[in-house]
Order: sequence, then C-alpha cells, then structure tokens
Amino acid sequence: MAIENIINYLRISDRIASSGQPDEAQFKAIAQAGFQVVINLAMPNSDHAIPEEGYIVTARKMSYVHIPVPFDAPDAEHLKTFVGFMEGVQDKKCLDTLCRQQTCVGFSLSLSKTGARFVT
Repeated sequence: MAIENIINYLRISDRIASSGQPDEAQFKAIAQAGFQVVINLAMPNSDHAIPEEGYIVTARKMSYVHIPVPFDAPDAEHLKTFVGFMEGVQDKKCLDTLCRQQTCVGFSLSLSKTGARFVT
C-alpha cells in the first residue's frame, strides 16, 4: 500500500506531511515510508478515530503524540502547542493526521506566518 493512498495525504516537505485519518493498515505504510513521528491532531471523538492509535503507531517503532484540536475552533494555543512540539523534533520525519482539510490549511497558513523554520 502506498502512503499516497491515505485520504488527503499531502507532502509538505522532505520531512513533513499531513493526511486524514489513516486506517490501521496504513500505519504500516507510514512507517515504511520512513516517518518517525505521528502527530494526531484530531479530537478523540472524531469520526473514524482509532482509540488504540497510540499503540498501533508505537508498535511500528514510531513516536506518537496527540494534540487534540477542535476542527471548528482551532485557536492560538493549539497552534502554539503544535509549533512548540515541531520545533523539538526538527530532525525527525513527521506526519500529522487531520480529518478536516480546512484545519490543515489554517495551521499551514499560520505556520508560514510565524516563520517557523521547519516549514519549507
């Protein structure tokens, strides 16, 4: 299975990508593509949420972090948390998972305005 088959997969740079919610099998493709960190930005009660996602990711030797962001109301604190985390893993290949494309676009625009070094 190719990583590009994950819903809303978007390669942002050599080190950062974004996607919709992968299914359990797709996490294997994520690991095989060389990603080291999965950042889940979805709320725990989101459609298609996988309660054991952290276990699935870490069982594939990737790190997992969950930063719940309400899709209808992302705010500056969510962005600050995300940016702070990303600054700490600048040497890792990361994939963030979002179910709503508008949240990804909003975060990407905000990140570009901050001048965050990891966005290329």
